[in-house]
Amino acid sequence: ENRLIALLETTRPGSTFVFYYGGHGRSSGFSTLKGEWKYQNVVQIIDNHFNGERVLFLIDCCASGTLGTRLANSSNLQKKYACLASSPPYIGTSDDGDEWVLNNCWIQSLRSNHGTLSLSHIVEYVSDRTALVLGDQFTVFLSDEVDCSTCDWLPRRHKGHTGRGLMLDKLEENIPQEARVSMECNIGDTVFYKHPGGRIGVTSKVAPPCWFSATVSAKIDDGNAFALEVFHPSKNFKWRVDSVPRSQLINSIYMGQLWMLPRAFRKAQVSLAKEFKYIDFSVPVSTVLQVSESGNTREAKVIDWRDFDWRAYLRNLDESNTSLQTVGAHVPVHWVHNDKEALLPLEHVLSPEVTVAAFLQSPASVRTGEESAWAREALVKSMESSGKIIANGTAQYGDSPLISYDPEGDKWFPCKALDPNAISLGVLASHAEFTMPGMYCPVCYENGEWALAPMQYIRKKERIRDVSTSAKLQHRTHDTVQRTEVQEGSVGYASPESFFVFMVGHCEDSPEGRDDQGDAALYQEYLASGVPPKQVVYMKDRQCTMANCEQNLEKLLEETRPNTTLVFYYGGPAKPSGFQTLNGEWKYHQVVKMIENKFLGERVLYLLDCDSSGNMGRYLGLERNDKASVCFASTPPYRNATDEGDEWVLSNSWIKSMRCSDGKLPLSTVVELLCDRCALVLGDQFTVSYWGDVDFSAGDWLPKRPQGKLRGPLAWDRLDDHVPTEARVSNDCAVGDFVVFKHLGGKLDDRYVPPGWFFASIVSQSEDGTLLRLKVSSPLTEEQWTVTEVSRDRLLNIFWMSQLSRVPKKFGVAQRALAKQFKYLDYSLASLTEISLRDKNSIRDAVVADWRDFNWAKFLRKIEKHNHLDGPFGAHICIQWKHNGLEEIVSVKNIQKPSYNTKVFLESLDSFDDEERRLWVRKALLESLTTSGKVLCSADSKVSSSKLSVYCPDEDGWYDAESLDPDAMPLDALTKHALYTLPGFYCPVEYEDGETDLVPLQHVRGRRKPILERKHIAP
Repeated sequence: ENRLIALLETTRPGSTFVFYYGGHGRSSGFSTLKGEWKYQNVVQIIDNHFNGERVLFLIDCCASGTLGTRLANSSNLQKKYACLASSPPYIGTSDDGDEWVLNNCWIQSLRSNHGTLSLSHIVEYVSDRTALVLGDQFTVFLSDEVDCSTCDWLPRRHKGHTGRGLMLDKLEENIPQEARVSMECNIGDTVFYKHPGGRIGVTSKVAPPCWFSATVSAKIDDGNAFALEVFHPSKNFKWRVDSVPRSQLINSIYMGQLWMLPRAFRKAQVSLAKEFKYIDFSVPVSTVLQVSESGNTREAKVIDWRDFDWRAYLRNLDESNTSLQTVGAHVPVHWVHNDKEALLPLEHVLSPEVTVAAFLQSPASVRTGEESAWAREALVKSMESSGKIIANGTAQYGDSPLISYDPEGDKWFPCKALDPNAISLGVLASHAEFTMPGMYCPVCYENGEWALAPMQYIRKKERIRDVSTSAKLQHRTHDTVQRTEVQEGSVGYASPESFFVFMVGHCEDSPEGRDDQGDAALYQEYLASGVPPKQVVYMKDRQCTMANCEQNLEKLLEETRPNTTLVFYYGGPAKPSGFQTLNGEWKYHQVVKMIENKFLGERVLYLLDCDSSGNMGRYLGLERNDKASVCFASTPPYRNATDEGDEWVLSNSWIKSMRCSDGKLPLSTVVELLCDRCALVLGDQFTVSYWGDVDFSAGDWLPKRPQGKLRGPLAWDRLDDHVPTEARVSNDCAVGDFVVFKHLGGKLDDRYVPPGWFFASIVSQSEDGTLLRLKVSSPLTEEQWTVTEVSRDRLLNIFWMSQLSRVPKKFGVAQRALAKQFKYLDYSLASLTEISLRDKNSIRDAVVADWRDFNWAKFLRKIEKHNHLDGPFGAHICIQWKHNGLEEIVSVKNIQKPSYNTKVFLESLDSFDDEERRLWVRKALLESLTTSGKVLCSADSKVSSSKLSVYCPDEDGWYDAESLDPDAMPLDALTKHALYTLPGFYCPVEYEDGETDLVPLQHVRGRRKPILERKHIAP
């Protein structure tokens, strides 16, 4: 700004000012290194300080056409403006082809100008090159006073220094084959039309030769020509063209476009729909409305929905916990009287007269059970207001295999049509990603992801050879990610200067390979990627005290700024509740709280290489929900990492990805690399959790490497060739057994689940046993989903990835102490479930605590002190009171909300003798086991042999054992089931050294021969 003002003040009357910007852009401004330079601020500075008459903007960035829109909507501008933009308003530029089209075209024009080259001629040259080479829509705004036929917008070259002149190829000869419009183009489809220049339609407005999006309104001459309705993106109006030859048009797939959606837009639309409200897109931007508000008439101006702050709207909604009472159509407006933005019900508009579609009268008229139907209807009304209609693809295509075009990746993907009534609200709201009106069809891709696609982007699969496009058919597998909201300015995050890095390497016990592929190498890699040294903090070995870590993290956070990403790395020892520093435990929730409260940027990436690191994911977003946070953890919650193999898998895989980062490497591809290497090299389950608007298709979560330093595309051995022989699933694996399944990434119940390996139970199998149907479980959310027709050779056996949970100290002793008072722990209520409990004479709120976080040693001291635990017999749960934060064990009989079916266990002990009391103690432990989804059985009845071989995950070996009668096993063995996470049948066994154990039936085999000499393992 300072340099711009200084230059402007040296200008003189009669001069022309040229403003060029090339780099990262948003819909609202230029993304500079230290913040966003708003378009309106740039225009205001130039208009106020420039002493000449004409201003030429040359803008080469995403959404650059929005600057033209700002000029068109500005009043009282004193200068004549021409804005030449490489992309339309709110739309990103293509990543393919020649990235310098605008620059080199302008340079060629400068070299060819001998005083006869008009602005109109130059615009046509740049517009054709941008459309036909890149598939982008060059956008031009001209003030009404600008004459584009004049030849004085470029400096005139001296005689002898001019080029050959600009040569424009004939349009029909220059359109690429894959860009042409096919004979199957229908009325209502979108095409791109080249305006020849001059007057627009029957209006007095003029425009230079440019490509514009248009809708086919009629077919002429058997489809060889079309009547069109053309749309001007900067001046926001339409005009009709009566007849255009089909050979002079470009298809919408070659010029495929997606809006740069505002953050949280889709989430906001779903929230509105659930309150029976929707956005009406039909009211023109800048319309001045007279509005009735609280008995007064106020003035408001309609603003573009893409400029509205939807994140602030959601925050206000959360804070107030109230909603507007008026249902139906709303528009985003700017109030003139207080300079604030708001969502305005169209019902309150007095003038001008606005047509509002018939909808719901009030929330009170919605009958019980009809809420979801009315929410869906609200989103359908919103779609219709933008000129879109949802269609039933199954009615048109039936069960035929289809392909759908994704403009973001420029690829075709196999899919099938869905019934519109079956899709979620989030999928319905995704229509706003697309610019074109017309019919839209919900589809389901191969990986289970649901989406809404323009009917124009859907073909029958057998017609793939006839598709007129440069895009290729792809299978939606590991190279495919879910299309989420395209976050504005996401390209800018790839700049190395936008990263802040905090690293803790408490790894002095693992020096081997550390400098080449461990934490020290990762530190050097961030510096080599161009992240400024002052933005990288590395705590190493003896520096890793808790106070040191906290102070240095806080100091770094104070240096951060908006539009940045924080990377937090920890490698070293850890507990399920936090990192083990040199002099204390740094709790996970303390780390997250500090970052979410003090980090000034928008995105946080956690890289955790330690035991139980998956627990960190549970705390994301609990303090503040306005950050997009991702946690990459080398282990699942409450589990240890393996001690074998390459100990630096996470760090060296991340380093490998950084060296291949060209700004386009999808985060989902990096996730898949990490998951595969952790699973197939170490036998560990890599875990990913996230919070907020995280786009896994974005390529800006790693610093963009300079072109000359890239190591090529990220590649690794794929699944089929890389599964170790000992990790494969055997042919005797049966229904009810567990395996490890690779999810390829995609949506599940409107939430994206990144690629990863998950434990799954076999539900059924084909007659020959080669294909399996699985029920898959997530270690973080406890949700399950079903997949079908999975080949055995794409699975891992559970012995390869078998892991034991980290059970709290004194847990087994505490369970037996509970059982001796005829009480037991109920595992069936999910942790973090909010409940209301009867506490003496009042009802209090609490949350179910995870039993693995509970302080059982303290609980035992309480029992020993009072020699008794108050409360009825039967099921108990761990809870944390909301009013004081204290933990307690309480009876499920005290639960008031939600409704809970309390199982009758034991009412009285009055008539029991000692033997009966001992039986009820055992029954209590058995009931506890049952609530965790486990069933006690005898190995004899399942394996047909009392001589067994049993797999021990903690030693990764098989040991000789004998089957025990479940009724004869000691009480301490009954509590050992908690070491295992999988449900199903469990068998009591006795090893050769006399130790008893309770193990999953799948870990038991009939003995063939002695495998290992059993050594005593301390319980």
